[in-house]
Amino acid sequence: MSANTTTVNQFYELFGRQHDLDAVEDCFAPGAIVHFHDMPAMPYMAYKQVGAMYLGAFPNMGVVIEDQFEAGDKVVTRAVWSGTHTGPLMNIPPTGKPILNNELCVDRMAGGKIAERWQISDSLSLMQQLGVIPAP
Repeated sequence: MSANTTTVNQFYELFGRQHDLDAVEDCFAPGAIVHFHDMPAMPYMAYKQVGAMYLGAFPNMGVVIEDQFEAGDKVVTRAVWSGTHTGPLMNIPPTGKPILNNELCVDRMAGGKIAERWQISDSLSLMQQLGVIPAP
C-alpha cells in the first residue's frame, strides 16, 4: 500500500470509525479544497464543520471501504457509511432510522496529504431512508 492510500485510509479510520475530527486534519494538506456533493468548493475547515454535523446526526456512524485504487496522484475510494439517525441533520429532526449511504471519493494527493477531494454520496437515498422524500 502506498503512502497516499495509507493517508486516505487513515482519514476513513479517524473520521468513520474513531470520530476524531481534530486528528483527521493531519490527513489534509494546508489549503486543501473539498468539493462535497453539489455545494461550492470549500476549505478543509468548512468540510470539518459538515463532518461534525453528520457525526452529530449519526453518532454511531461507521464506514466500510468497498473498493479502492490509486492512479497517479489520485486515490479513488468507494465506501458505504452506516449509522442511526439520533441527532438533528440540517432541519431534519432525529428519526431513529438506520441508514446506509454509498459514497465515491476521489482524493488528489500532494506530499502524502489530501490536497483536493471530490466526494459524492447518494443524498437522494439518504433522504428516502430518513423518510424525508418518499421512496419509489
